[in-house]
Amino acid sequence: MQNTGVSRIYSLRHEFPDVWNQLVRKPLNTAVDLELTNRHVPYFVSNFLSSQNPVQALPFSTAVVLLQTKGVVATLPQLLFNTSSITAFPADQATGLPGAAVPNVQLIQKHTITVVNAGSLAPAAGPPGNQATFDESKLADILLRVTLKLP
Repeated sequence: MQNTGVSRIYSLRHEFPDVWNQLVRKPLNTAVDLELTNRHVPYFVSNFLSSQNPVQALPFSTAVVLLQTKGVVATLPQLLFNTSSITAFPADQATGLPGAAVPNVQLIQKHTITVVNAGSLAPAAGPPGNQATFDESKLADILLRVTLKLP
C-alpha cells in the first residue's frame, strides 16, 4: 500500500448531499466547503489514523475531480478546488470520465469548491431569481477520486 495505495471515490451527490445541493443551487462564484475527516477513509486506514494526527499521517496526494455527466457536454465548467484552478477536464484514465488532477492535496481537512463558470451544464434561463449553477438533467454527480498511501 505504500507504493500503489488504495483509491477511493467520493460522490458529492450521495455522500455529501449538502455540498452537492449548494454547488447545484447557489449562484456562480459561491465558495462551498467540503470537509473530509478520518471517518471518510476506509476502516483499515482510519484505524491507522486513530493513533496519529490524521493530517500528518496521510501524505499529500493528487486528487482528481471527476464530472459524471448525462450525455455529451459541449463546454465543461471551470472550478476552483481550494486554490487550484480547473479549466480543462481531459478523460481520466482510471474511470473514463472527464477529470482534472489537483496536486498536493491534504485529504483530511476542509476543502473549498467554487464554480466559476458552469459551461453548457448551466440551466436554461428560468424564472427571475433562479440562480442555480448546474442543470441536474445534464450533471449527474461530481466525484472526487483520491489515492491513499500510508507512509
